[in-house]
Amino acid sequence: MTYRPATALLALLLTGPALSAPSPPQEGRQSLEDLLRQAEEARAMSLEALRPEVVRLVGELDGLKIPTRSSRTVARQRALRELGGAAAPLMLLYLDPGLKPSKGQVFRAELVAEVVADLSSPAVTDELVRMAKEGAPLARLNALTALTGTPEPRRVTRPLQSIAAGGASLGASPELGAAIQEAAFMTLAVLGTAEGIEFIKSKVSDDDPAVAAAALAGLGAAPVETSAAVVLQLLGTPAAPGLAAELFAFYDSHSELMDELDHSRALGAVAVDPETSSEARVDLFDLLRTTDAKVGTPVKRKVDDYTNFARSDVRTAALMLLARMKDRGARKALLEEIGEPTGEQAFFIVQNASDRARLLHEIGDYSASVKEWRRAIDASKGSSQNRNKELFIGIAQTLARQKKFREAKQYLEDAPISLKELQSLSTRRDFRGMMETRYRDAFHLDD
Repeated sequence: MTYRPATALLALLLTGPALSAPSPPQEGRQSLEDLLRQAEEARAMSLEALRPEVVRLVGELDGLKIPTRSSRTVARQRALRELGGAAAPLMLLYLDPGLKPSKGQVFRAELVAEVVADLSSPAVTDELVRMAKEGAPLARLNALTALTGTPEPRRVTRPLQSIAAGGASLGASPELGAAIQEAAFMTLAVLGTAEGIEFIKSKVSDDDPAVAAAALAGLGAAPVETSAAVVLQLLGTPAAPGLAAELFAFYDSHSELMDELDHSRALGAVAVDPETSSEARVDLFDLLRTTDAKVGTPVKRKVDDYTNFARSDVRTAALMLLARMKDRGARKALLEEIGEPTGEQAFFIVQNASDRARLLHEIGDYSASVKEWRRAIDASKGSSQNRNKELFIGIAQTLARQKKFREAKQYLEDAPISLKELQSLSTRRDFRGMMETRYRDAFHLDD
């Protein structure tokens, strides 16, 4: 093929010293128009040569019966990437799954969008921007995903700002319109241009709650050193309770910030604010508990007020947070709710002991939790619950929290679970410390 030589020659003509005064074409030499025409023909030939393979691989993605990520989907995405950036224009057609797509078609379009992003081809930038602004709702979402890999971030920043401000929600349902807006903010955050980041910062405190929520959600994709100060400032404003769900998502993704007093105390103040929704309050109480956040005495007193709240989930979350803070009254109240086993049958002992073990684990009393796990495991040996996988996983998590990684590994190896289940456990918060040691091999992630 002549595509690469023609392109190289054209680039030389456009950038070399001969630009100052083009000479009329001489016999045996080609004009610039001829070179452009040949380059376009070569490009068209290259695309046609790649088309059958793109169609085949995308067709195999479409033929997968179960729309989930697996070694098969990964292999086909990898094969598409190996076709190179020249094939990217051929993949744009598949970013739109259609008007009434099946789950498989939606999933296929998402996979192809990820491939286009990875290929980072400048040849598709204009069409991706057009699709993100004017396409069908699901096509817009996939185009925005593909734009996270653009090699021209500055050129697409302004169009993305327009979409993020609500300029691409026409014709979409409220849910999809919100998703498009959030995706545009997220793409801006990933690209990270100075103009784009400043735009997101300005929109986090927007008067429109929907815009502010989308901006905050998108900001989570920016580096934490960029986003942390903006979010901390937001926590002290009257708008924070209305954005409690988005604040939870941000701090759940960046839980390391909970080690900093200014963040933990400010987020604690949002959690106990009367304007915060009950659903978000439960999530925030749970996050403060699992991260052992230091919220300060004023916030702790207000948490105590919610132990008598009308909603049971709020009451329980408040009691568990207080118990994690070593409040004996809260601990006693929670254990009394579980009570003691009502009979001597092994089934009831296993159930009661495992319930107590989970509670003690959640409130940070790991020594007592391990004792209850052992009681449950011993009782299960004489019942139909023998080798209940949840018992093995539970005690392994608690032992990992105690940094008893060798014992935790042994219980994981003895657990009656599949390799896939075992590998999925590695992402749990309880095993984070273990994953930083040589005992990470317990999860067989390389198998």
